[in-house]
Amino acid sequence: MEKEILSLIKEFPALPEAVAVCLDDVKPTEELVQFQTKTATILSRLLPLVQQLRAENVDMSIWKRLGPTLVDACACYVNPLAPWFAENCAENARAILELLTTHQVDQLFSQLVSRWQESNHDADPRCLFSFFWCVKSISPNKLADALLFFNPLLLRAIDTYKVPVRAAGLGALHHVIETVTATQLRTTGLALVYYDALLPILHMREPVLIRAIAAPMAALLPVLEWAPACGSTTRHDEVLRIALRGAELEGRIGARRAHVHALACYVKASGIVTVKHMRAILRILREYADGTDDEVHCGVVSLLHALVCHAWPRIPPHRAECEAILNACEVCRVTFTQHSHAHSTSVDSLLSFNIPLHPHPHRSQPRLLQLPSPLQCCLQTSTRPPRESAADRAFHWTLRLMVVSN
Repeated sequence: MEKEILSLIKEFPALPEAVAVCLDDVKPTEELVQFQTKTATILSRLLPLVQQLRAENVDMSIWKRLGPTLVDACACYVNPLAPWFAENCAENARAILELLTTHQVDQLFSQLVSRWQESNHDADPRCLFSFFWCVKSISPNKLADALLFFNPLLLRAIDTYKVPVRAAGLGALHHVIETVTATQLRTTGLALVYYDALLPILHMREPVLIRAIAAPMAALLPVLEWAPACGSTTRHDEVLRIALRGAELEGRIGARRAHVHALACYVKASGIVTVKHMRAILRILREYADGTDDEVHCGVVSLLHALVCHAWPRIPPHRAECEAILNACEVCRVTFTQHSHAHSTSVDSLLSFNIPLHPHPHRSQPRLLQLPSPLQCCLQTSTRPPRESAADRAFHWTLRLMVVSN
């Protein structure tokens, strides 16, 4: 059984030269179709053999010998960002990889990383996609322990000139930032290393990379500055300025639209610091809300939702502008259900969110915006407790001092 599996793995075809050299714009040529067809056939033959081996409860030593070769051969076909991705190949590859437990992947990870560091990534980038799968599949404890070991390979992957590899590497980096504790990232200095590695990508003009970098950068900013001061210039401001400049002045239309979608992530990560950039954000929202593209309208609504959630103290003075933006986005009501689940979720949460539109929300009858249906429930007043008087604040501070002194 073991020999049959190894011989079948050796039959995997080599990556077409046109795909290996230029991953950015791969067209479905006849050579690529033949490669996908042959790979799907081999994976369909390999799946029952691996299932039979798992059912026989063989010795663990066999899995230690087969595991690295099996993961290296199958994991590269799972990622949809890969230019050679095909759904029939991915389905069988996922079924094979699911037969490996997380504990087994943890044991094989160090051996696999050593193998991938010695391989030629330019000639065959499939090993990098297998590496990204392993980073997302190992346990959190193993990921934290082996972080310094595989970090050079991860940084090399996100610094390559091949856009699909870099985009997939950004997804793996986002998983690392979300899984590893913020304390470990700060004490080891990796938070600053990751920020310096991500910052040049923000200036690039590839829409795929602009969208891919939004999640890891938004997750990294609170790690670097968990409580940024509004009066000083922070890394939040630097990222927001780059994204705002790209959304407003970038020459490529695709890159500008990608910046608009990425801005929602940066606004959520920056929080109240966003108020310093309120005018620029509203100017961009007005500009894009007047367009006719449905996907851009969904990005505008998503950005406005993030702005309302995290910068609500400054929303009441801009009540008229918010009304104009939402009136311009009225055409989105037909297209809310025609896009991805992420857009629909953002729009639904925006429509159900409550924000204050009156300078004094604690008054009995605050003013409401009169918006056309179905966006009329978007801007409602929120129930906030009345402000404390000066006497109440002095009383509360006296109580705190008494508790501390005792």
